[in-house]
Amino acid sequence: MKKPYDKEPLTPKALLDKYIRNGLIVADRQYDVALAYFHFVGAYRLKGYLHHYIHPESKSFPESFDFEYLRQQYEFDRELRGLIINAIDRIEVAIRTVMSNSLSLRYGAHWFLNDSIFNNTREWNHEKLTYKIREDLKNAQKRTFVQHYYKHYDQPELPPSWAVSEIVSFGFWSKTYSILKDPTVKKAISMKFDIDQPEVFRSWIHSLTVLRNHAAHHAQILRSPIRVKPSNYKRKKIHFQNPESFATMKLIVEYYLDHIPLPNNWSSDIDCLFTKYNLVHRNELNRY
Repeated sequence: MKKPYDKEPLTPKALLDKYIRNGLIVADRQYDVALAYFHFVGAYRLKGYLHHYIHPESKSFPESFDFEYLRQQYEFDRELRGLIINAIDRIEVAIRTVMSNSLSLRYGAHWFLNDSIFNNTREWNHEKLTYKIREDLKNAQKRTFVQHYYKHYDQPELPPSWAVSEIVSFGFWSKTYSILKDPTVKKAISMKFDIDQPEVFRSWIHSLTVLRNHAAHHAQILRSPIRVKPSNYKRKKIHFQNPESFATMKLIVEYYLDHIPLPNNWSSDIDCLFTKYNLVHRNELNRY
């Protein structure tokens, strides 16, 4: 049965002291550090890393639960989000470049103006994708390459694909790939990344857009479901045991990076995180 919300706000110090009374161990030398986290990160945000351990009724912590473990979980997650953004930046640029090149060579520099190449759906269609381009162009009017196009050309109304690719989001490419009509075109794009099943490619890039949005909006990654279920790649015997976990997303990121012949330190950087934050265990990537 629901009831009115009646909890009064507490100061960061009062919240920290409450957690200590409930069993959180904070060494005297760490009290000021813990208080700084409660001031500048917030008890509510930190609680996201604690709810797996707190008793649901008594609200007490397990015996010997130390603040240092909480601190390491939070900092690991914060740095992990940075690694995710960096890795997906590499993947996003690669995918949009491959798509732009492939579609431009097949249909022309303004392929996105050609309604006949799409299987339009209610969720995403030719009208919506061109509207999205126009809206993003409005926000990019001061960029040099946009000004150059409109200074020198009056037709078509939108710049060519290689210019448009610099302003639209990863989600634009994910959704546009999903409505391409010609299966041979879709497969030619996915095969650039050694994926011979377009549905797997579509599912994986959609999953990466969701992961990227989680990271970009400071959402918790560690022990938190990503809320998307990427397809298994059966032909390569890739089966995800826990599809909503970060461990699954990590495998997808690694697969793409392994098939983009450009520098990346994704795997070694994550290994370094586990070394730096030694209280965080690898199996936590597969939990939520």
